[in-house]
Amino acid sequence: MEAQTNSPVEWLEIGRIKGPHGVKGMLQIKSYTEPYDNLLKYCPLHIRWNDRIETLPLERTRLSPSHKTLLAFTPGCRSRDQALQWKGRSIVLERKELPALAPQQFYWSDLIGLNVVTTEGEALGIIQTLLPTGAHDVLVVHGKGEHLIPYIPNSVIRSIDLRHKTLIAHWDFKF
Repeated sequence: MEAQTNSPVEWLEIGRIKGPHGVKGMLQIKSYTEPYDNLLKYCPLHIRWNDRIETLPLERTRLSPSHKTLLAFTPGCRSRDQALQWKGRSIVLERKELPALAPQQFYWSDLIGLNVVTTEGEALGIIQTLLPTGAHDVLVVHGKGEHLIPYIPNSVIRSIDLRHKTLIAHWDFKF
């Protein structure tokens, strides 16, 4: 494994090592890509751990029976104890390696941290994370309270301005 120092490169988390699978050193990998196995397009993987970026080559991979996790072997990892040492490490990718998107398409990482304002000018808070729900992804916004806003462009989501870190939402749901 080749270790590198963390440079001013922008690294984005695209997955996480969940831990061992079985007793022969196989790793369980949670992919944040859609579909799950798109993560394999970026092999060898880059792993972030303690402010370091390490390269992690994979020998064999497959989808788990549930299709919610990738299973992989890596050189030198042949026992459950060795695989356990990788648990919790982030799988990262240099932003420049991501495919270009069409206008008005965004990566989740672009949306996290944006200020959310209603079409009436009310500040709702900051996007903390997104939740995949099947029908529509949901923005989790923290401010004076927590708001769960469906990501439906041109209906609920009216505009996104990355330069000014603002998302305008047609949202007046009150409890």
